[in-house]
Amino acid sequence: MKPEKTTPNNWPGDQVRDALAEVGITPAGIARDLSVTPQHVHHVIDGKSVSDRTRRHIARCINKPVETIWPQTYLLKKDPTRVGRPRTKGLYPDRS
Repeated sequence: MKPEKTTPNNWPGDQVRDALAEVGITPAGIARDLSVTPQHVHHVIDGKSVSDRTRRHIARCINKPVETIWPQTYLLKKDPTRVGRPRTKGLYPDRS
């Protein structure tokens, strides 16, 4: 029997915020850098929204590979650059 490959879980939003605070960056600062709303950055950090551009900027700010912070997206999916709401959330999670 083959051992199952397991992928580590994504970092919780609090862990991402703590890592940003350690380097002195706020989600509002990231929003200004990317010309997006602070709500957008908070939604990405909390996993309510997916934005490859925002995730990569956050990873660069805290000096971590994006695959370390969000392994569920970047190690499992064929095209992690697709943006939008994660399929596991929303009104109709059973639809594909």
